[in-house]
Amino acid sequence: MVSLHIKIAAAGLALLASFVLAANKYSTPQEQTQLLDQNCAVHSPQLSRSYPRILGGQNTAPDSSPWMALITKSGRFSCGGSLINARYVLTAAHCSSPEPLKVRLGAYDIETYSVDSEEFDVELQIPFPNYQSYLTDDIALFRLARRMEYKDHIIPICLLLERNFWNQQHLVQRFNVTGWGKTSSGRASRVLQTASLRNLGREICTAKFLRNITEAQICAGAVNTYTCSGDSGGPLSALIKYGRKQRFVLFGIDSFGLTNCNGPTVFTNVMYYMAWIVQTVRDRSPTHRSLPPAPNHRQWPKRP
Repeated sequence: MVSLHIKIAAAGLALLASFVLAANKYSTPQEQTQLLDQNCAVHSPQLSRSYPRILGGQNTAPDSSPWMALITKSGRFSCGGSLINARYVLTAAHCSSPEPLKVRLGAYDIETYSVDSEEFDVELQIPFPNYQSYLTDDIALFRLARRMEYKDHIIPICLLLERNFWNQQHLVQRFNVTGWGKTSSGRASRVLQTASLRNLGREICTAKFLRNITEAQICAGAVNTYTCSGDSGGPLSALIKYGRKQRFVLFGIDSFGLTNCNGPTVFTNVMYYMAWIVQTVRDRSPTHRSLPPAPNHRQWPKRP
């Protein structure tokens, strides 16, 4: 199992650049059918605090990343993840374990169990069927033992089901990454950290890691901001305009980086696996049987 971590040393505002999806293209009912969960995170003054300065001062504001999941094994922090609906957390496949796992939602300080956080047993770990190592197909769904009742500080991140957008992540110039990994001090952070990463071309990571980085992966990084031990499975997100609202959308899952943490990071491309995600959630969740049929993920639209 590979342990990845976020080393946060970026100064200034961690910004999200967004790409615009035509606001008048979808009516409200149509927009709802194109989201995995229509109650997913919408931009608000509270959530806009997700991107503060973090070098030499502020951490992520409490409750500013309400989809963030803390995955624990034997009571200790193991991985990050993202709440995508009331029963499922999306994470890296290498975060799976033969040992029992728990998910804590609403967490901020990993050393303090807040009364605002809720803990769930993971009743089922579902790695992608072709998964063999963290180098490819590094994605998994964890099903919670009971349904999560949403609160202001615990809501899912958005997943777009519209196939036309499944290969549009190249239009996002910057992403946001969050986790509890190592900071510039070399120690793991007690509280949730955030940083902004540039969307780099896959060829950059191909050259850096001396292996082919495919369309099923995203290469991202920034000067003095890297992913390091402790945040495997954590979200790579962006704020985009979808329909009539600005929503926080999940694009990637922290997968692997350089052993010295000094360079870009490879993230699993969530959009590439959307068909599998929809199929799995729909087949195993009676309340989501109304989701649209999932096409073969190899039939996704090609980048123009």
